[in-house]
Amino acid sequence: MVAGNVKITNLLLLGGTAEALHLSAELANFPNLKIINSLAGRTHSPKLSAGEYRIGGFGGIKGLQEYLTKETIHLVIDATHPFAEQMQRNIQTATSLSHIPLLRLGRNHWIETPQDQWLPAENFIQAASILEKLPNKRVFLTIGSQNLSYFRPFSDIFFLVRVIGSPSQAVPLNNYQLIYGRGPFTKQSEKDLLVLHQIDLLISKNSGGAHTYAKIMAAQELHIPVLMISPPIIASANMYQTVTQTHDAVAWLQNQLTKKFSHLI
Repeated sequence: MVAGNVKITNLLLLGGTAEALHLSAELANFPNLKIINSLAGRTHSPKLSAGEYRIGGFGGIKGLQEYLTKETIHLVIDATHPFAEQMQRNIQTATSLSHIPLLRLGRNHWIETPQDQWLPAENFIQAASILEKLPNKRVFLTIGSQNLSYFRPFSDIFFLVRVIGSPSQAVPLNNYQLIYGRGPFTKQSEKDLLVLHQIDLLISKNSGGAHTYAKIMAAQELHIPVLMISPPIIASANMYQTVTQTHDAVAWLQNQLTKKFSHLI
């Protein structure tokens, strides 16, 4: 894309996370850089930052490749949620096939401390299997709205379900209450919530980051066990770099612009 005699570098930023929002703001004043923020469209009224936006899926790997070509994407930064497994796999394959540099901006996972009472689960199926063997009757379910069906069979359990926006489909639970909220939360507000609803078990994805860690600290102080679901392991034969800090993503971009795209600046 050309603006006068200056060529623009097109960056596709796969987002929907606090990290993507922060990075987009950091890159807002980069010279000759066009940021295209991509959101999955699952969150109503998402927070927006600098650059252009597209919302919705791409249509798999083939659709991604076609989009990368059509929009003349030069660089891709994947800052999607740690549990956005399919998107991460697809963008790895599409960028590899299209020979486009890719960076993964991820998060450090939460680490259990001696004060925590974690019940580890490798996935949602195992989490449901563990829950079946527990005596808990009032559960705070904080896994978003996409995977609630795994807990459909538990009609004798009350689920307090926190989501960011109204679910696009009917909630597949028998005994539940929906509450709405978007992090960051405070430890005190999370403690108050757990006490108010007499919660005796927290079910959480190990999403990492600071925005929602307050619930883990609250559960720890109230001696409430946490059924913790591990993020998917996304193995790839493709060579790409992973960072967990925004400033490292900025440095990667600067390096790419200097070493590989100096003819575009």
